[in-house]
Amino acid sequence: MKQKLPLIIFVFGFLVGLALAVVVIWADLEASLFNPTILADDPLNGLRCPLFMTTGETRQISASVKNDRDRPLTVTLRGHFTAGAVTLIQEVDSQETLEAGETRWVSWPVSSEDAAFDRLILARISTLRAFGEPPRQGSCGVVVLDWPFVPGWLISAFILTLSLASMGGGAYWHFRQRKPVGAARRTAVSLAVLAFVVIFGVIAGVMGWWLAGLGMLIIMFLLLVTANLERLAV
Repeated sequence: MKQKLPLIIFVFGFLVGLALAVVVIWADLEASLFNPTILADDPLNGLRCPLFMTTGETRQISASVKNDRDRPLTVTLRGHFTAGAVTLIQEVDSQETLEAGETRWVSWPVSSEDAAFDRLILARISTLRAFGEPPRQGSCGVVVLDWPFVPGWLISAFILTLSLASMGGGAYWHFRQRKPVGAARRTAVSLAVLAFVVIFGVIAGVMGWWLAGLGMLIIMFLLLVTANLERLAV
């Protein structure tokens, strides 16, 4: 049992991180389907949303806009947010005049009361076409938890720290017990791949790359199934 304990700790951290990745990717996937009223081929890369919010909390959804031209530019941003239900949508317009080369962050407050099904705030931010600038848009989702006495950022930090510490500590303990040769080396590669998938999944969720994160999770699932089939065949 003592020899298996490091792997148990690693698997625990992996499952915690995997759950976090799945939740944030799911939130962004739902947001990508939310109110696509403005067609835009170019992504709004500077969109940032909190991962979690708690009951009664107010947080900010932010987007960055940049003027790459050599003259001032007025940009109109349009935010669509859930207003307590998927079918209830609040629209907020904001006009920003940017000097040449200026980058500016624009924020919109959201609260737990905006969540659809009391669990998920969906947001879609768009920039309208202006003076030859193409329209851009991005979307993200915020998971609302019914924990009124704990801020969402602390929950995110705790879950991520717990996952990374468990995976890192479990892997280190395992390799201290066994030198990474032969079967142990294959185990080391497997642990590294699993840790990479979890970390990439969380990053993909934070950055809004839900498609890349979903693809990585599918590849991981196929690898796990293949490994189990090979073990059974042996």
